[in-house]
Amino acid sequence: MKLETNQHSNLVWLLEGGRRQLMLGMYPEYPYMGCPRHRDVARVRGSRFSGRAALVARVSAPYCIKRDRDINNKLIVLNREYKPIGCGGKSWEGPKAHYPDFAGHIIEPSGDMLVWMRENLTEVHKDSNWYFFNDVTAPWDARKHTESLILKIESLIDHLAPGFLE
Repeated sequence: MKLETNQHSNLVWLLEGGRRQLMLGMYPEYPYMGCPRHRDVARVRGSRFSGRAALVARVSAPYCIKRDRDINNKLIVLNREYKPIGCGGKSWEGPKAHYPDFAGHIIEPSGDMLVWMRENLTEVHKDSNWYFFNDVTAPWDARKHTESLILKIESLIDHLAPGFLE
């Protein structure tokens, strides 16, 4: 993995962390599963994540990209709790995340970025919200949904930082 420092460096590493967390959930034999206390972070009983793995994935994996007025109509990558990826806490608990404080999560809405989102994500609110998955295709509910999300994350990483995953 290589990454030249640019405006997306922090976001790319956060996306890579989400991708690896999903892989932990999908493959219990993933290299870091040797420690017994970490085994419950992986999937159990077939195709579903364990409760703890699902909670971690809800925070670490991207759920949507949102265009927001608070950040001058730029884009921000949010987790399932509608907070910047990596930030925990239920979406209905406490104050809304103050997006300008998360400069490393913000993306300029360039033409090629908007094309990537339209080709790879589901647009729900016209030119405002694009989703990686929905409640029916949640990655913690089925292996095929996890694999689909991993491919989307890899595609976004490649778009933001070509060659990073090589």
